[in-house]
Amino acid sequence: MTESSNAKQWHKYCKQLYRVSAVKEAIPIMTVGTESYITAKDKATILNQTFIAKSRASSRPRFPSLKKRTDSTLADILFNEYRVKKILQDLNINKASGPDGIQPSTLKNCSDSLH
Repeated sequence: MTESSNAKQWHKYCKQLYRVSAVKEAIPIMTVGTESYITAKDKATILNQTFIAKSRASSRPRFPSLKKRTDSTLADILFNEYRVKKILQDLNINKASGPDGIQPSTLKNCSDSLH
């Protein structure tokens, strides 16, 4: 057998073992502690719980006082699903995670789940 056919057989075996679809956008099985999450709903729930846990401030942050430089205000911050999805898809997965601890690769892989 050639090295190429061995690699193909290995990937075929792994797909069968984990029952992962060949769809490029499929989010792999997620394991947290001893629990494994297979369905999209379960994965979304655990990602949401992780995001919430990492995003909560334990106390009110202290912001520095800033000089007022203008009388203008920002009335609305407008964004839509397309813009958020585009930003997530363009993330550099080789960069470090932000203060929330969520890896850019996770956000990028989940970007197609936006509805």
